Amino acid sequence: MSSPPVVTAAAPTSRPSRSAAAPPVRAPSSSAAAGTGLLALPTEGPHGPNSLAAAGSTCIADGNTLCLLGGRFQVRVTRGGNPQPALPLTDKSGAFWFFNAANTEVVIKVLDGTPINGSYWVFLGSMSDQDYSVTVTDTVTGAVWSHVNPLGTYCGTADIAAF
Repeated sequence: MSSPPVVTAAAPTSRPSRSAAAPPVRAPSSSAAAGTGLLALPTEGPHGPNSLAAAGSTCIADGNTLCLLGGRFQVRVTRGGNPQPALPLTDKSGAFWFFNAANTEVVIKVLDGTPINGSYWVFLGSMSDQDYSVTVTDTVTGAVWSHVNPLGTYCGTADIAAF
């Protein structure tokens, strides 16, 4: 009887391509984060002054906020500027709903990929064609990763170099 084949995977050498229908939010060219795919932390968030976590702050979970990987990552989803309800699943994942708690619309997972490529990874599963925005904030560095899903698109995304 022969042994099963050994499968090895090399770390990706480039970032995965993104759907043209749902482009990621990018930093302005004058930002220090330009070209990284990360946004510089704004001084005012979508919910008022200081509503986004500042570098070195702690994530505080509430009905609209997930805290993942021991509270390092704060995750929020908004529709029309309004925060959407969060459903914690594990320390690495959670979900959001828009119309009914029994109907999950968005699932998100953050993984520590630093042993593989030096980055934290973000995976987003969309089960909705609604318009929404996802914001993941690294509370240690203040870096922000965002994804905008336009109305009528059915697309999730993954970023293995998000942070």
